[in-house]
This record gives sequence, structure tokens and C-alpha cells, in this order.
Amino acid sequence: MKLEQIPLFEKQNPDISVNVISLDSIKNSFFIDYLSPEKTRRHKVNLLLLSDENTQHYVYIKNFSRLLGSRPKHDPASYVCNSCLYVFSSQQAHDNHLESCMKREPQHVE
Repeated sequence: MKLEQIPLFEKQNPDISVNVISLDSIKNSFFIDYLSPEKTRRHKVNLLLLSDENTQHYVYIKNFSRLLGSRPKHDPASYVCNSCLYVFSSQQAHDNHLESCMKREPQHVE
């Protein structure tokens, strides 16, 4: 499935929202490829897009905070904003941030 087809998939599946990130090899970080406008859907799916010149493949991100939080398993969980990929150490800070961040276009915090 191409990125351009994800809105059609979301339209056909009204309970699912999809977000896609990929590796930015130049900055050695992640890039937001697609951020679903459907924020209130019951099922939210985060995917990692792996690609090269010939192929592309989506990988399900089971735990977004483990991928982006870079914290050992014994530390408390981290909370990641899907819109800017900023990592928070508390749920309250994450929730306070979401309201203002979701009003903007997807962006990448470095």
C-alpha cells in the first residue's frame, strides 16, 4: 500500500486511524510520513515504513515509547506525541502538550 492510499483505507475502516513514520538516515532520527486527521478513532495504528530504491515495507510499532523513548525496560514508561515525536516522561505533560500540538501540521522536534 502506498502512503497516498492510507486515507482511502481509513475511509473504508471508520474505527481505525493510521500514523506512519520512517527513518531519516541523514539526521539519524525519525520522520513523520503520514499523520491521520482522525484523532478520535477507537483503534490507532502506528507503522514504521522501511524502504529502499526497490521496495517498501510497513512494520507495526507495538510500543511507540520503546522505539522513540530510548529508555531501558526498568525505567518508567515514556509518552510520545504522534504529531511531533517529542518524548515526555509523564502522562500529564504529554496530555497537556497534545491539545496545542494537534492544532498544527505534523512537525519534527530535534
